[in-house]
Amino acid sequence: MEKPLFFKSSCPRCGKYGKIFVVASSQDNECFYLNKFHCDEWREFDFGLFSIACYCPECKNYVSASVSVAHDEIKNATVKLENFSNENNELKLGAEFMIDFDVPALLPPQHYSFPPVISVSDIYEQARKCYSLQAWEAVGILCRKIVDIQSIFMWQTRHPGKEHPSNLAQRLEELLVKGIKEKKKIARSEVSEFLNFDSIKHRLFYDMDRIRESGNDAAHEMVAYHDDEAEAMLIFTQNFLDESESWMQSLRKASQKTSPPKEPRADQAR
Repeated sequence: MEKPLFFKSSCPRCGKYGKIFVVASSQDNECFYLNKFHCDEWREFDFGLFSIACYCPECKNYVSASVSVAHDEIKNATVKLENFSNENNELKLGAEFMIDFDVPALLPPQHYSFPPVISVSDIYEQARKCYSLQAWEAVGILCRKIVDIQSIFMWQTRHPGKEHPSNLAQRLEELLVKGIKEKKKIARSEVSEFLNFDSIKHRLFYDMDRIRESGNDAAHEMVAYHDDEAEAMLIFTQNFLDESESWMQSLRKASQKTSPPKEPRADQAR
């Protein structure tokens, strides 16, 4: 019995990295079809040259995928999928050979508390999956939610025990650029023009306020939200999450240094 083709990748259903086996592949591959393939401006790739059905032995699930290869008008007109495998029947992913799962599985978040508490990392993962599904508006809305939730965590770290402003725009202003409007005598819409990007607080404000505004557009505007806007949201969100964790960590360390030592309990006194 002939060994099946396989490639190494993370399964979109269980997330585990390992061998993914090809159980079926499209057969027709003629010039007529080749001319219909979607290619970029320089025809560097023939996208969707093959459609395949895959099997993951870890979770025992099937998933479909498309195979794209570097453009070659002569070779790709009649080539077979097995022509891209090595002597071990492995399809090597790389710069000239790509396999994209058609519909990545949307795995439910894992909650470890009761009642379940929202995790910004889970929401960001949902946003990434929505991007892969071309659900652009959903990306914008989810990234805006991440800003809302993470800013509450930041507020609680900066002002423990103090109630945070319910309005997100006001919360970001008071948390990160408080007093800048009064000092510069400017309107709220002009704050970004007077930021000092050597300051982590000002960098955080810039990223988070951009996400807030763009997320509002995704949620409320009738104008279509595009892929480049969704991509920018993911980039801004990942950047601000990294910096916000660093900022909160520095606040915690500063708080520990200034906190007075705890008095021993009466039963510990000698």
